[in-house]
Amino acid sequence: MFINYAIILRWVLGWLTSALGSTAITTTGAVATGALTVTGALAASGNFAIATNKFTVTAASGNTLVAGTLAVTGASTLTGALTPTGGIAPTSAPTGVCNWPNVTATSGTDTALASGTQLVTAIFVPCNMTITNINMLIGSVGGTDKVYAVLYDSTGAVLGNTDITVSGTNVTVGTAAQIQTIPLTTPLPVVGPRRFFIGVSFNGATARLRTVPAFCQQGLLAGQVAQTHGTVAAITPPATFTADKGPVVFVN
Repeated sequence: MFINYAIILRWVLGWLTSALGSTAITTTGAVATGALTVTGALAASGNFAIATNKFTVTAASGNTLVAGTLAVTGASTLTGALTPTGGIAPTSAPTGVCNWPNVTATSGTDTALASGTQLVTAIFVPCNMTITNINMLIGSVGGTDKVYAVLYDSTGAVLGNTDITVSGTNVTVGTAAQIQTIPLTTPLPVVGPRRFFIGVSFNGATARLRTVPAFCQQGLLAGQVAQTHGTVAAITPPATFTADKGPVVFVN
């Protein structure tokens, strides 16, 4: 008797497809021989990994790691903290970030600096940007004295500074009641949101600088530290606000 095994095999495969099409498949090993298409729910009790480490889900915690770019077209609801270690890259960077929004060119306290001291203010940068200049509001007297500024991180470590040449070629204080723009020696990309500090030093007490007055700090941290003019070194940044010690500045 002739038996058509091809027909029998076709029938068995058809039956298996029909029977298992809506049945869960449980495996304790890896399935890696080809594409796997799942039309129903996929329940995995172990860790999940694509290309070793490009997309992983840890079964015990649910922690998810994405090594590439994550594109989300819908709304995202985050119930936990968002900690962007690489900062936030805006569609367009801000044209400037200030520490205190002065209303006029004579806003704030008209303050004389002494050589060997540095006035320090906190400044909050809300997103990633490149800082090229430190800008300060000069008080009622400009000229004569030399000035330089330093950008510190949140711990007081030096990130960058303007020209500090002591030979006389460094920057002279600008015109009274105007913004003086002093470039950093090298433009500095910074990561935000993050707090930074800016210190301003004069080598004399003739020129004046506008500073943030009492009862106007709005949460600002500001103070004074000792630092030899022409020296750039780490500082202990202020943890409170001292009136008339925070220079009115912005960065761009």
